[in-house]
Amino acid sequence: MQIGILGSGYYLPELTVTNEELSHIVDTSDEWIRSRSGIASRHYANGENCWEMGVAAARRALQDAGVEAAQLDGIIFTSTTPDYFTPAMASFVQKALGAEHAFAFDMNVACSGFIYALDLASRYLQDPDMRYILVVSSEAMSHIIDFEDRTTCVLFGVGAGAVLVGKQGSELLASVLRTKTELIAALSCRALDEVTHPFGQDSRTPVLRMPNERHKLYMSGSEVYRYAVQELIDLAQTACDKAGIAVQDIDLYVPHQANQRIIHAAAKHSEIPEDRVVVMLEDTGNLSSASIPYCLSRLNEQGRLHKGDLILICAFGSGLSSGAILLRW
Repeated sequence: MQIGILGSGYYLPELTVTNEELSHIVDTSDEWIRSRSGIASRHYANGENCWEMGVAAARRALQDAGVEAAQLDGIIFTSTTPDYFTPAMASFVQKALGAEHAFAFDMNVACSGFIYALDLASRYLQDPDMRYILVVSSEAMSHIIDFEDRTTCVLFGVGAGAVLVGKQGSELLASVLRTKTELIAALSCRALDEVTHPFGQDSRTPVLRMPNERHKLYMSGSEVYRYAVQELIDLAQTACDKAGIAVQDIDLYVPHQANQRIIHAAAKHSEIPEDRVVVMLEDTGNLSSASIPYCLSRLNEQGRLHKGDLILICAFGSGLSSGAILLRW
């Protein structure tokens, strides 16, 4: 059964923060940030809710596909920075769109979330009674950035991307999902303080002690870099092997937009020609799970996605999670 992406859309907040502006509040410089990440500026939330950004991207994806919200069978929302623990952000999207017949739930697989959601959507669509699943990824990373940490606060931005998945359009050829917990503490953000109640303190024992116990993002950059480069190399090879093609035969390589150095190092090792490597983080920074749907939407907008193209999307994130999907457009 042919299942793939029918439409895409994205949203970025109006507020833009340059490297120069960040250098006024943290010990850094435009040259330092650009040389290590390729990032020049990023967008921050300025009153936008995470779910509202997701709705804006979703509406554009539906319009691009020519499908009405009432036709949706399901909505999967991915985010590291939800506005509420409950209800699910997907419920807000469902209500705002008027998709009254769609089930709706959230996933949190950090920066890998879109890959996991797209894979799951394709499995739901094996059901003959389902036609359309909307995947929405929205991230307000400015809410959890530690502006005292010069190595991470410069990397992340805010935005949303969405795709409509159905039984026509592009074709999902292969999928790979992984979780490797050896470096689980290398990328984290605490959710709740120690639980207390009127009858004493919860006696739970942490499974492991994270380096950062604050409600801010922590990342061991050197560990994540080494892991990410090798993982992207392995994911590309594994996904292409499953589909029976060579990595060098792909037409577009769309990795998670975490860091330009990671992207180019992985692509070079995989012998992917530079003109096939998509890098779109200069003006957005790392959008976490929204980075790949953002890129796909921009590529579609620019007319760079052609029928029959082989497109490899790969991501890695906290957990440490990772995944890849090979699409024939």
